[in-house]
Amino acid sequence: MTIIAYTKNTLVADRMFINDENNFVSYGKKLFVNPSKTIAFAVSGSEILEEDAKIVFGAVLKDVGLRELLADKTVTKEFTLSDRLQMSIDTNTRKYIFMSKKAIFKVDDSGLYDIGYNNIYTSGTGSTSFQAAIHVGKSIKEAMEITSRMGLFCSPEYDSITQRELKLLKVV
Repeated sequence: MTIIAYTKNTLVADRMFINDENNFVSYGKKLFVNPSKTIAFAVSGSEILEEDAKIVFGAVLKDVGLRELLADKTVTKEFTLSDRLQMSIDTNTRKYIFMSKKAIFKVDDSGLYDIGYNNIYTSGTGSTSFQAAIHVGKSIKEAMEITSRMGLFCSPEYDSITQRELKLLKVV
């Protein structure tokens, strides 16, 4: 239960996790940036730990096609996630938004899809209220506050990063 979103060249994620089996609430990061600040991702679905985030970054950077896609938005070839990559990033229980300086796309169990710079994409229980707030002109901060008040499953505390803050990813 969460809200992760991309809008206004910004990736944003709240900090609340809900374990549906025993209604346990915990707080933690859902937005991660690799050490070189070239890739960021937000995740909704099952909880992800710092160690898991390192595995995701490692899998993404080892996949040549995905690395090229992140480095240069003009890559137009058909892209499908390899089985190994899909297992590494666990698309069965999670949805991701990946962002680099040149690309923004979502990854889930149905594949990889370009979001596009001028679009808004959200995932999680707070998606509808967040999108509504953005569409009526609210800032990201205001949209997160509104979303957290509309339901019990999103926190008003959040992390964010803009594409401007990321460095260019170079493919070697």
